[in-house]
Amino acid sequence: MRAVLVLMSAVLPVALMVMMLVLGELSRRLGAVLKKGQSHRWFYIAASLEIISVLVRILHIDRMEHETGDTTAALAYLIPLTLGIIIGLVITWRYWGWLVYASDGKTLTPTQKRK
Repeated sequence: MRAVLVLMSAVLPVALMVMMLVLGELSRRLGAVLKKGQSHRWFYIAASLEIISVLVRILHIDRMEHETGDTTAALAYLIPLTLGIIIGLVITWRYWGWLVYASDGKTLTPTQKRK
């Protein structure tokens, strides 16, 4: 039963990986239109980290038990997962942060002030 629960817990990193791939593709298209840099590639790096996390989770189902006291597999799962989330968050803010400042059809940047 625990193996099933551990497999089900791999759903979150898979969902995050799909989200990073979608954001990467959308950001690539936005960057092509706005002639921005190639920072969207970081989304694909974040998705790669998420898939590493999934593979570690699936390959080490028996070592993820609480009773064994082995933290190596848990860290091998959590470190890529955390790095992928942080990279995705930073790049999302850089690419899509302008939406926060958009108001009344005008795009404002954080350094601009309303008149």
